[in-house]
Amino acid sequence: MSVDQTEINKKPAPASRPDVFYKLGQIIGTSSGVVTCILWTLAMWDPASGFSFSFASFAVVFVMILIAIIAVIASTKGHGKVLIVLFAISFFPIGMYVLAIPHWLHWVGLANIGLLVAGLLIRRGIRDRGQTTV
Repeated sequence: MSVDQTEINKKPAPASRPDVFYKLGQIIGTSSGVVTCILWTLAMWDPASGFSFSFASFAVVFVMILIAIIAVIASTKGHGKVLIVLFAISFFPIGMYVLAIPHWLHWVGLANIGLLVAGLLIRRGIRDRGQTTV
């Protein structure tokens, strides 16, 4: 049971370009999901946000928080397609609206765009590696 010296002296290969896209997508997706979750939570409980404490606003914010949590999970697992779908679900009804208003909530729209960027980067990294995922 002898160990070959060449195996001991091997250095790990540097990260390839697809791995950089993939990891950057995961980092951006996780950060965007966490920021979105925090901002929607603040919007619900902060009186300055302009949301009324009604069942409808609570339900919308709750769904947006769930989408943000699912986005964090999808980005850590590397599911780019799921991030793109979550971007579409969260951005087009509400994210696009809050992006256009001059309020601190426009950061929610920017974080939603981060989900799109993350999904595209993860898809690019997977495609360049030649792997397929869900």
